[in-house]
Amino acid sequence: MSSSRENYRVRKRQPTTKSNKVAMTTPPTHITTPYNLNFEQHLLDNCIYHKDYTFPDGSDVPLPINWWKLKERLARPRRDLSNLGAKEFREFQKAIGNATMESEVQEAAVPAIQGEGRDIMCRSGRIAFRNLRPLTDGTIVPGNPDVYYGARHEQLDLRVHNELSKQIIPSPHGNRPIVPNFFLAVKGPEGSDGVARRQCLYDGSLGARGMQRLQTYGQTEPVFDNTARTLSSVFSNGILRMHTIHTAEPASSCGRPSYYMNELSTFPMSSDIHTFRLGATYYRNGLDWAEEMRNEAIERANELVKNSVAEEKNHAAKLRRGIRSGNGRGGREGR
Repeated sequence: MSSSRENYRVRKRQPTTKSNKVAMTTPPTHITTPYNLNFEQHLLDNCIYHKDYTFPDGSDVPLPINWWKLKERLARPRRDLSNLGAKEFREFQKAIGNATMESEVQEAAVPAIQGEGRDIMCRSGRIAFRNLRPLTDGTIVPGNPDVYYGARHEQLDLRVHNELSKQIIPSPHGNRPIVPNFFLAVKGPEGSDGVARRQCLYDGSLGARGMQRLQTYGQTEPVFDNTARTLSSVFSNGILRMHTIHTAEPASSCGRPSYYMNELSTFPMSSDIHTFRLGATYYRNGLDWAEEMRNEAIERANELVKNSVAEEKNHAAKLRRGIRSGNGRGGREGR
């Protein structure tokens, strides 16, 4: 059993005993994982659409409004890849080619593609997102990306942190990153591309929901601007596929927000050094862009709280002045 399958494993049904006999009178709900073929249909039934979905009217999944601007951003040349030589690339090829397990692929691929200088406190993975509110009806497993990037807890005002906990804090244990909006699913030589795609879509949609809630914090009604602020990728068989995930207005068919996946580009990373540089450029620029999107949303929410606290203090001060003024008039009138 692969490490990813272990991550998504569901606890076995407890045997019926006297102590749990009452609880067992109601049949337990079946929990679906990305390894089940009906997982994708479940997502579709809940308005979470993969990149190749065609709607009944023949239309494709809509692009986010910042699609072309984002592609231009991700393609910008990077200095940290200009010195990559044939020897380093050959080592990458051999590491991928000789890997027999998913964990070996992740150890060989991720460091080479992401580069150095990243804040390790903003990266995590292979931890179930059990703290997040279910994205659908609670019958599918929590998200569990191989790699994800988010923000430090201390970046976000405590009030916002607590109010949006079930949308933006994947795990309440330790100092795992919050507001994740960059995800990577990794597959070994025997891994399934279909499973990877389902994981990529599901994990990315959880991230897109959190970003949407944080970006619109303080609004009385949900706001959907069709802007992508989340990236979700797959690395499988030496190929890197990068996608956007964005939210849109609730669809009448399911009564909840829609989530759309679109493929930005595909890179056969182990084919040649030029393609590797292109893919790593997209990936590293994507990490930078995702961090910018997180920081922008965090700063906006923090500013709203700061202004709200200032208004509350001003209001309280006015009330105190009014009370003192009233007491003073009352004293003089009494004399």
